[in-house]
Amino acid sequence: MDDALKIKAYELLIQDMDEELTQVRHDLDRSCDSWIFAFSHLAKFIRVKHGFDVLRSLAVEIDAEEAKHGSDKGFTDLVECDYGG
Repeated sequence: MDDALKIKAYELLIQDMDEELTQVRHDLDRSCDSWIFAFSHLAKFIRVKHGFDVLRSLAVEIDAEEAKHGSDKGFTDLVECDYGG
């Protein structure tokens, strides 16, 4: 195979990988939508019915439990930013 064909093959491979990566990024962005939607409704309800302190303490508990499993979604930061008193 001559060099021009090798270069074209690599270009096509890179283009295909770029398209696949774009799709993966899109899927990843969309994967969080359902829990963010649910969490925001629950957080609003908890803040209205029980107050910010209860909501924040629940977020701290969630973060601590997530940390045990090696995950950090930052619920405490989210609550403080979006629902801070």
